[in-house]
Amino acid sequence: NSKKAAEVKGVPYVRYERGKTPKNGNAVYLPSYKDAYRYLSKVSGTVFFTTGCKNIGDFEKVRGNNRFIYRILPSVQSIGICAKYNISMRDIVAVLGPFSKEYNKSMLTEYEADYCIMKDSGNPGGTLEKILACNELSVIPIVIGRKEEKGIKNLDIIEKIIRDQHYKISKQNK
Repeated sequence: NSKKAAEVKGVPYVRYERGKTPKNGNAVYLPSYKDAYRYLSKVSGTVFFTTGCKNIGDFEKVRGNNRFIYRILPSVQSIGICAKYNISMRDIVAVLGPFSKEYNKSMLTEYEADYCIMKDSGNPGGTLEKILACNELSVIPIVIGRKEEKGIKNLDIIEKIIRDQHYKISKQNK
């Protein structure tokens, strides 16, 4: 949508690319959600999800007798998705991050997690804090990778592009 909007408006499309989290500890790295569904269909225990609500329906298809705990944003939309898939209220944690390693440890301990599912959202997304929390508690972290992105990793460069574009537009409007 952003690419299309930029094209229609005749402005450059600029994408911020988060760095990937370096491999760490006993984490299981899976390249896609499809691989995560396959992996989860073979586990036994309590799984703590930090991936939001978008894929709950697909995760529920492979739940079996396991307990799945979903950490989601505290929004009407997120709660609605949980309700759509009959997620028990005791299995919903609706909170707004970012979260420290200690907070993640507290949540994983409280829910007696055996596994913790996360997207590789890089250091800004708190992936490392989740992995470190898991490692300290002997919880198995499962990291879902993301497709290669073409973008800019340096926010200063993005800020300069935005400033330059703003300058061009304001000069044209004079």
